[in-house]
Amino acid sequence: RPHPGVESGAANVALGPVAALVDRTKDAVRKAMGKD
Repeated sequence: RPHPGVESGAANVALGPVAALVDRTKDAVRKAMGKD
């Protein structure tokens, strides 16, 4: 998904998968801690 402040399409393509991985990691941590 697009992130505000990222104007460059190339930057969005490069950062998109990283941001998605971070989001999934945060979700996994929340579930592991029982705060989902």
